[in-house]
Amino acid sequence: QAPPGKLGVWFQTVGGVSVVTALRKDSPLAGSVEPGDRILEVDGLDVSHLDPDKIVAHLTTRKGSARVLTVTKKKQMRAPINRLRSFLSTLDSHPEGALRRANVRLSRTTPERDLTAYYASRPALAIFTIVKELDRVDYTVVTHEGAELTAPEEIREYYRTRPHSQRDGAPGELLWRAANQSVLADALTGLTDALAAEVPGLGASLRAAETSFRLDWGGEVPALRVRAVLDAAVPVAGGGRRATLARM
Repeated sequence: QAPPGKLGVWFQTVGGVSVVTALRKDSPLAGSVEPGDRILEVDGLDVSHLDPDKIVAHLTTRKGSARVLTVTKKKQMRAPINRLRSFLSTLDSHPEGALRRANVRLSRTTPERDLTAYYASRPALAIFTIVKELDRVDYTVVTHEGAELTAPEEIREYYRTRPHSQRDGAPGELLWRAANQSVLADALTGLTDALAAEVPGLGASLRAAETSFRLDWGGEVPALRVRAVLDAAVPVAGGGRRATLARM
């Protein structure tokens, strides 16, 4: 429980997350919070993924009244969190080695033939991409003539006038159906299995925080490339909430 007014707490980004680095001697949180602790929530609002300036902004906007802070103590989760961060760092730089270390090879990843069958039977996913996803996810479309489109309305116009090679279940049409969050599901499941194998009992999981798609019909073979920024999170006591620990 933090009283109204200034709290006299300083934050800094350490290892990709915001941690408490110092407290004033007269801070009302002295004795409850110490350097190395993390503020996970302010009045139930998840701030675990925010940078130091934004955490301070959240605390300041509520300084007129008491605030309830959810804190992870430095000592409480140091060992498993360090193992998790080490694994995520290896996964980011050397994914095959990290998965071998966790004895997970993304065995749940859907075979290519099954993915083709999945998208061939779901023409509505192309409309979902065009109507819903274009306005909330970053897309780049390289047309069959080599033009690069990034504006949603330009992409929608190209979709309306696209060539026959991108219609009626052709391979080019399947890329439109796959160019949304559905294509990440198997990979995220497999990577979450890897986390569970490497750091059992922590309940860590991954979610796509930012995603971008590149549909390219300018080359010899149509291609869909996906870039995802992933957040690794663990459960927070009470309410089924999760705290972000690392981003890659």
